[in-house]
Amino acid sequence: MFISKIPKYRYNIHRLVNTTAPQFQRCLSISILNNKYYSTSSTNNDNNSNNVVSIKEIKNGIIHHRYHLHTKDNMLVKDMNHSDGQQIQNQEEQEQHDSIIKKSIYYFQRLFLPSGYPRTVSSDYINYQKWLFFQNTLGSTTYVLSTHALLSSVWGMSVATSLPFAAAISWVLKDGLGASALVLFASKYSTLFDYDIKKYKFRGDLLHNTGVLMEMCTPFVPGYFLPMASVSNLCKGLAGLVYGSTRASLNRSFSLKENIGDITAKYQSQSMAAYLSGMAIGSSVGMVLSLYPMSTVSSLGMVFGLSLVHVLCGYKSLKSIKLKTLNEQRTCLLMDHFIQNGCTIDSVLSVDIVNDQEKFIQSSDYQAFSSRVKLGASVGESLLTCADLASVATQKHKYLIKQSTTDNTLYVVFLDDGRKEEPVSSTSPISISNYTILKSYFHCFVLNNNNNASMPRNDIDQFVDTHFPIFMQGLSKQGWAHEPNQVLMFAVSDIKLAIN
Repeated sequence: MFISKIPKYRYNIHRLVNTTAPQFQRCLSISILNNKYYSTSSTNNDNNSNNVVSIKEIKNGIIHHRYHLHTKDNMLVKDMNHSDGQQIQNQEEQEQHDSIIKKSIYYFQRLFLPSGYPRTVSSDYINYQKWLFFQNTLGSTTYVLSTHALLSSVWGMSVATSLPFAAAISWVLKDGLGASALVLFASKYSTLFDYDIKKYKFRGDLLHNTGVLMEMCTPFVPGYFLPMASVSNLCKGLAGLVYGSTRASLNRSFSLKENIGDITAKYQSQSMAAYLSGMAIGSSVGMVLSLYPMSTVSSLGMVFGLSLVHVLCGYKSLKSIKLKTLNEQRTCLLMDHFIQNGCTIDSVLSVDIVNDQEKFIQSSDYQAFSSRVKLGASVGESLLTCADLASVATQKHKYLIKQSTTDNTLYVVFLDDGRKEEPVSSTSPISISNYTILKSYFHCFVLNNNNNASMPRNDIDQFVDTHFPIFMQGLSKQGWAHEPNQVLMFAVSDIKLAIN
């Protein structure tokens, strides 16, 4: 049988045996065309018609092959010149493989970018990684130059004392002392890194460059090599701790397809490429300096300039990040704009706007307020009176706010009375913990703005009950992370009062 409506030269015809499953293990998109193809016979009736199934073979979102399955004739037809622009797509792919430049770009993406880029990562990924690569390259360059300064100091000390072994001991001790202090710091402050990623990441950059500059200064005071090198090693170690602690949260924010492992692996590839590039640049500069020596002051000035550029690249990388998680500063920005602009769903700011307004170099405008809010306070901290505890039984919220009369601290005591927290809407329930934390923080923000007592406490409670659900709906509309399976970046104690 011949197929009259399909030119014969456009297809490769494969006869089906028992099953076509081995041929289609990759992603297949199948649709019934309900088209009818007729034989060359002049009889035109339904008995001669065949239903045709169109099969698209898709890889990484691109149609690679298209087939037509003729069920009656048990025949699989491969479309060699399919329509709707696929021929143009094939020509573009062929040109890409024929071009050396395009091939290089293709392999570069495979080496350094997550699989399926850009569909599998957020839009801010590439800008962040671009600036981070430049920053890591400069960091590796300054590492080579500062290590040269350290070795010069150790060599000068060993020559002066005629005890090379003492110099080696000093080199080991500076690592040991720095590492010991690093362990103590991590045990106390590590939980803060997730709450404000941008601020601590930028401070990590400052610590790293402080350590580099201190290493560059050791040739000026070789007698103080051990304390200066130890403090320098501590600064760079703290920076490394901050980088490692914030990296997981950043990679999670970039992931769109649960591909955190792939993003992390490609980050390591990018970091290694930056490290090798910086080593090459630093070694080249070192060779030039060996031929044309510079004074120690000139070398220090050069490294200082590189450190400034290093900090600038870090700043640009952080400004490109668009975090959807809610921390104290971003939440305050959202609540302030919401209250000042009519308390409507549309008055909730977008992710891009809030991230652009977020401050991470200096303290935020809401730092004073945030420092006065204690989420999850105990009975002793909040100084609850007997009357306060008696009112818990009739409390309509799952929290109780007690304001200090001395320093205006707002103590939030969470209650566990077995009640379910009210949802935002019937179709968008919010977890008890997230909903309660955000509502109590919203309540504290309104109380703080009412310092002049222009609104009675009962009216404030009514305002919160009325407008907070609207605020939560606006968060959902703008794509902010507040769902039950998502984490709020707040410092919240686990203390609750169980009410029988």
